Amino acid sequence: MSRYDLIVIGAGGFGTSAAYYAAKRGKKVLVLEQFERGHRRGSSHGESSIIRKAYFEHPDSIPLLQQGYKLWVKLEEISQRELISPCGLMLAGSPESNAIAGTRSASQTHGLDLEDISETDLEDRFPGFNIPDGYDVVYEVDGGVLHVEDCVDVLTSLAEKRGVEFQWNEAVTHWESDGDQVKVWTKETTFEADALIITAGAWSPKLLANIENFPRLDVLRKLMFWFPVTSDAYDFSMGSSGFLFDMPYGEFYGFPCLDGQVIKVCQHSDGDPVTDPNELDTQLYAEDLEPVAKFLQEVMPDVEVTPESHSAYMYTISPDQQFIVDQHPSYQNVAFGAGFSGHGFEFASILGKVLSDLAIDYETELPIDFLRLQRFS
Repeated sequence: MSRYDLIVIGAGGFGTSAAYYAAKRGKKVLVLEQFERGHRRGSSHGESSIIRKAYFEHPDSIPLLQQGYKLWVKLEEISQRELISPCGLMLAGSPESNAIAGTRSASQTHGLDLEDISETDLEDRFPGFNIPDGYDVVYEVDGGVLHVEDCVDVLTSLAEKRGVEFQWNEAVTHWESDGDQVKVWTKETTFEADALIITAGAWSPKLLANIENFPRLDVLRKLMFWFPVTSDAYDFSMGSSGFLFDMPYGEFYGFPCLDGQVIKVCQHSDGDPVTDPNELDTQLYAEDLEPVAKFLQEVMPDVEVTPESHSAYMYTISPDQQFIVDQHPSYQNVAFGAGFSGHGFEFASILGKVLSDLAIDYETELPIDFLRLQRFS
């Protein structure tokens, strides 16, 4: 029976980050991942993710984001690979919307660099966008694009260099802990360790089912789209930014065109329930495309409404749509993170460190009380 200081279940952004930071502390770490390296069956894929500091969803997250941003930059320096493309972030919505009012409040509270864009400056600053009447527009200077697969690959490679063992295509069936040591079973093997971290994305409900009164995690099927562009209005090379629009019929976000050919646009709101994440429907249906096509027709006239490609993925969402990061209430040597999908990947650098602290030290100096289970009591 193999024995380790720490076992991590799940090799997405959070699991690889936790493994890396534990290995930096000299721990012998094993990561068990049920799929192949670099798979596209969870939530840590799709080429790009927005990174921002004016986090309107929960202002208490901003100190974590500020430290997380520094860790991404440090990972760039260590790996000599570009993980962040700074480009700013434009947000548009009614003055009372979370996207506008929440971002303004978060920026004011934490002294972040946010610009209010006047109506007269919109066309020059954001060509290619038709801003709906009555909408306010703000611009976060520190916004940018995180290159998702590159981030996961760098974290995996750096972890491997520090001795972390990855076992791919190794699905966990169950685990046990007595508070001092854990056992983890796969179909073929049993592993032992002093501590366990669970970062299993859409598969978390099954692995955390032994927590009494654990809040329900909803898993939603989502689609990413890449649409052809008909002008250079959205080109990264021309200074175009990421964007988020709070529309009456949904929230939509996207990224600058990186290759001069296509632009990634997605709907953040809504989604179809997933009963079994192993059976995610990856097909594209007309109803998947309709709200995004409507948004493009109304707001982005230089984008064709027939996608060149698409990719299915999953959101895993807690009742208050915030992350859950904590220790198991019955076993101090088991830490977990869940409910990240939708707006969580940018936190992977810092929360991976938090999870390693919780599993190894049973505590962390970082401010995460607002993410703990106790808020659902």
